[in-house]
Amino acid sequence: MENSVFSVVIVFQFSVEIQMKVRTNIKAGMGLGDCVAKIAHALNLDDIAKKYEHASGQSCGCKERQEILNKLVPHIPLT
Repeated sequence: MENSVFSVVIVFQFSVEIQMKVRTNIKAGMGLGDCVAKIAHALNLDDIAKKYEHASGQSCGCKERQEILNKLVPHIPLT
């Protein structure tokens, strides 16, 4: 049982990595915050954040975090 669960996790992780290359449109030179935002969008984490905001009435802090990360690392080099 343990090996089959491990295999499923590896296959899922591999699938997500392949889809991310296609769906994120991450480019060299963009800010780290923008990069994280695109990855979060590709994984639908931004939808989860919106649901959290709606349920709690509090901001998730995504935009603020994105701005801070962009200021800290304005240009990420990608190969």
